[in-house]
Amino acid sequence: MRKSRVGRVKCHASEPYDTLSILKLPPPKVLKRSRGAHERVAARATLRLALLGALLAWGVPWLAMRRANFGVLREGHGGHPELALTFEGGPDDMTARVLDVLAEKGAKATFLFDPARAVARPELVRRAVGEGHEVGGSGSLGLRRGRAGLATLGATVAVWRPTVYDATTAWRLERANVRAVGWSLRGTPKAVEDRLEPGNIVALTSDDGLGEWLDSVGDRGYTFVTVSHLQGARTEATRGLLVRMWRRVVDERFDRAGHLDLLTRRARGLTRLGLAPYEGPPLTLPNGDVVQPGEPAAEIHVHSKRLVTLVDVGTFVALRAFRDSLRDVAEQLQTNPKYEEVRLVFAFSLFHEVLEPLGFQSARLESETKERVLSMGMNALRRLYGTRTDRRVLRPRISWVDREAFLRKYGAKAKRRDETV
Repeated sequence: MRKSRVGRVKCHASEPYDTLSILKLPPPKVLKRSRGAHERVAARATLRLALLGALLAWGVPWLAMRRANFGVLREGHGGHPELALTFEGGPDDMTARVLDVLAEKGAKATFLFDPARAVARPELVRRAVGEGHEVGGSGSLGLRRGRAGLATLGATVAVWRPTVYDATTAWRLERANVRAVGWSLRGTPKAVEDRLEPGNIVALTSDDGLGEWLDSVGDRGYTFVTVSHLQGARTEATRGLLVRMWRRVVDERFDRAGHLDLLTRRARGLTRLGLAPYEGPPLTLPNGDVVQPGEPAAEIHVHSKRLVTLVDVGTFVALRAFRDSLRDVAEQLQTNPKYEEVRLVFAFSLFHEVLEPLGFQSARLESETKERVLSMGMNALRRLYGTRTDRRVLRPRISWVDREAFLRKYGAKAKRRDETV
């Protein structure tokens, strides 16, 4: 027998080296589960997964319908300068005043009456129908009974604004061949005036200044139609939700941070304008002066959603709208002190092929990284906004024109020449 000294512990050579025995630690306990215990653990895990799946299957549609209003009419095609005005509730004294104003201005609207209240003022329901307005319903009254009540007053109910929109409501509306209608904007005429977009469904909550508002909005190129006559009316879906989130989270913040002048009050206004350092190659102006990169210039930002929808209507329509929008830019250059010292107008755009016939010069971006990033972002927005006529992946370029040449082509004098011709 050979003896060895390891930590003053003697062991035989034939015995295996056991660290636990050397340290005098007890062997680990081996937990043994019966077959039944394993089955119970698996059953609990399966139940948890099933509950999670059921929660997602019920909760996601519930959130989409109750909170995001998926399936509810929200807006029409943005390529047409139309607004669908809606008035909810009533009929009441405000309904009578609104009908008077609409008759005076020759505008049409959709009235979403409460069927329970329509019984008390049937003459207003009949008047709305007789003057060519659309009459629908609103509220939580039973759809069949409410629709039948309005039908006795001459209304053919095709739209309804439910108090709560859920799967049950959607099923009942579908069975009755009635469409749920929401809104793009909601508020008083004054509150929504600067946020209007072509194709909006506008829920007006007051008639204060309605006549002046109709005149002002009409002068900007908008026409007023009923919900059922709104061209390209679509229900809320993922794309619309993403567009609204993008506009609110990115575009509107960008406009505020850059102190941009929004030249989009007209129904077909396509531009925003701001001061920014010029980022193109050095340029020699006709008078011999040189514009160096970094010099403050007027940067044009295109309202991408409007442009994409106009291109869907027709290339000529989009081109004419863009030319008119450049006149808006020229007016800012001539009247806004902010741009008094600007010698150059430029833009980063995917549509340089359109800008070049309009007097702009174009060149590739010097930074390939910036070109790739802008290309990815701009083309993604085209897809998000629903472009259908041009699926190419376009490369952005920088386009520019000097101030004097721009004003000769699009300034007040040029505009007067076009009008006389």
